[in-house]
Amino acid sequence: MVNRSPEGTLLDREGNPLADGEQPILLPYEVYDDIEFNNLEFGMLIEEIPFDQDEDVAFGDVMRRIEQSGQFRMGAATPVSVLHRTRPRVMILISDNPTGQMRGGFGELIQNINSETPHLQQAVAEVVLNFVRGFLEGRYDMTVLQGDDIFMLDLTKLLVDARGKESRFECLLEFLPQGFLNELARRIASRYMLQARVVTGDSFGLLLEFEVSTESK
Repeated sequence: MVNRSPEGTLLDREGNPLADGEQPILLPYEVYDDIEFNNLEFGMLIEEIPFDQDEDVAFGDVMRRIEQSGQFRMGAATPVSVLHRTRPRVMILISDNPTGQMRGGFGELIQNINSETPHLQQAVAEVVLNFVRGFLEGRYDMTVLQGDDIFMLDLTKLLVDARGKESRFECLLEFLPQGFLNELARRIASRYMLQARVVTGDSFGLLLEFEVSTESK
């Protein structure tokens, strides 16, 4: 910061009025106050995973285990999907607060969307698409009804309208463009190895079926 008196007069290093033609004196200025390190919040430890890698594994042992499994597949296109260790449940909140993400009391990831957002339906649709993709890629957790090779991704309670005195639930469809779920199903089927269909009724969402591979085992 520039060295000056409370009245605004420029000063030299000794505190005297600055002579004409001399450059202003810059003084060091601490932007942030000192804080106590132990008061910093670094988050909550969810789980501690021991890492145990005492021995290497021989290639021959790997091949024997693969042969014993009854299946053999090799190539860059081999499907491998691994879930993240921490997958927060997700929800959408419509409110008068600024748009942004926050954490709920149980660790859930809440995407708040301001109710005055231009093109609100499109904004909600983009968040739904991001959450569904994150679920399929193992990053987020969502409500699922699952069978052996099919599962329903239940979107009924994904959004909460918190604008009034009492919050409204199960109203996601009011905030989506007409036909969005059909478009979402088409996008999912084109991007992932899944068949996707829209589920309607008391609960709604997507019915997802894994595609049966035609590759030889």
